[in-house]
Amino acid sequence: MKNLGFYISSFKNGVKNLIKWFPVIWKDRDWSEHYIYILLLKKVENKIKFFQSDNCYSANSDEVVNQLEIVRKALNRLVKDEYYEEACVFYGVEPYNFDNDFRRDFYELEEKIRNEDIKVVFSKEVSEQIRGWWD
Repeated sequence: MKNLGFYISSFKNGVKNLIKWFPVIWKDRDWSEHYIYILLLKKVENKIKFFQSDNCYSANSDEVVNQLEIVRKALNRLVKDEYYEEACVFYGVEPYNFDNDFRRDFYELEEKIRNEDIKVVFSKEVSEQIRGWWD
């Protein structure tokens, strides 16, 4: 019975996690990569909050938060999926208001910007840093 406190604390933490994650899991679907980005974004945001909290004792928490912020920004852009709008701004055109000759370049730029964010999230650098994202 000396571990009873641990089990109670673990149970409370589990219930808090269920509440915290319920909206994300409820909306999750298996048919699009978009939902993977949403799940990862939620996890990264939770880790940022933890590393900025008084519960974190890591000596390099500021460095970890900086690393996580880079990933969070890329994931946030992937979740918002506003690459089309970003390409419109880049080319200075109104959405859906350009000729067919221009459309190919436009969509190539949109895809290039999206792929840059994907490369940030799934980069070799992040795969090496992720093992240090613990307390």
